[in-house]
Amino acid sequence: MREGSDEDLLAFCQDAAGRYPRSGEIQYMLGAAMNRAGGWPDEEVAAQMTKAATVGARDPNVQVMAGNRLIDLDHVGAARECVARAQEAAFEGFPLEVDFDGLRGRIAAREGDFAEAEELFRSALTREPQWSTNWTRLARFLWARGRNEEALTVVAEALGRFLEDDDGSAGRRADVETLEHLQGRIAGDPRTGAGD
Repeated sequence: MREGSDEDLLAFCQDAAGRYPRSGEIQYMLGAAMNRAGGWPDEEVAAQMTKAATVGARDPNVQVMAGNRLIDLDHVGAARECVARAQEAAFEGFPLEVDFDGLRGRIAAREGDFAEAEELFRSALTREPQWSTNWTRLARFLWARGRNEEALTVVAEALGRFLEDDDGSAGRRADVETLEHLQGRIAGDPRTGAGD
């Protein structure tokens, strides 16, 4: 997956999905490969993610992964269905339990329940601060709410942590670049420093 082309990955996932039609995880991998390869209409990617969620109805991890992709594609209702299935199938300490809070926060934000969204984003960050996604979700949420200075504080703290713990990996560099880019966008927002 890391070394091959997107087309090779897609071909591999299409073959695997055909062989294992009852594997929610493999169906999810096909949807992710379609998304990564590009050229697929969002509706087809969303349909594949919905299929993955349906096939993997008893796997809370598949529900969280598919739900996040579906909300990326503006399929909030389908993402909400993933949350409901994940709640039914969840067990204490399942691997994507914290990501589940992030997904619930994203849905709450889309539905206008901003207090709930912020609580869930902060909970995810407190429990797993090692993942840049948890920092960027909270910062983007604060920024969208016009709380630019708070968002910049979150990004600055994240950058401090990630630069201090820089292991030289490509993943760490990508995290830092994403945070720096977000910091620049928020700082460049005309609302920043204008009494928020």
